[in-house]
Amino acid sequence: MSDMEESLTFSAFSTEGWERFQRRIDQFLPTEDMLCRALSSTNVRISRMIRAKAARELTEKLGMPRAAIYHRFKSFQTRTRIREGKFWMGLDGVPFIQLRPVESGRGVKTQDGSYYEEGAFITRRRTGKRLLAVFKRTGKARLPVTVPRVDIYDPCLLWLTQQINHPDFQRDYFRRLEHEIKWRTVGNE
Repeated sequence: MSDMEESLTFSAFSTEGWERFQRRIDQFLPTEDMLCRALSSTNVRISRMIRAKAARELTEKLGMPRAAIYHRFKSFQTRTRIREGKFWMGLDGVPFIQLRPVESGRGVKTQDGSYYEEGAFITRRRTGKRLLAVFKRTGKARLPVTVPRVDIYDPCLLWLTQQINHPDFQRDYFRRLEHEIKWRTVGNE
């Protein structure tokens, strides 16, 4: 399962939600440019919020270091569709070396013991003293070897879709958008 990645677009706008919000922000009289900039900024901020929340909550759920999760999520602006944000997830398996591996008997496990790979071994790389690598032989011969990985695709995708479909997501999105519009209209005077 290599090169797994998922790109998820999110939109907090239903037709009725946008019309209700439009009536609420009309009191600030934003220009179209101000509104577009506020939407773009909100999309970026919400994406960053989801990225940080993913690292925090999936760390506990998967029993992995935060860095192993955090660097697999990217957020970026969408310039063509202003009402949507885009969130990218690199969901290849996490290499064992990022999970603080320890050799144990006939394989390698993580320090907390939550993951175990039968037949894997830890070795030092030739480039340095402290650089370790975890490999697993694919057959009985010395080579070829593979890098054992822990699959995170299903739990991460499930968690992310639950977050985006949660009612609090739309509430937080509109609260952030309203703040951005106020700042761009009233705050600039």
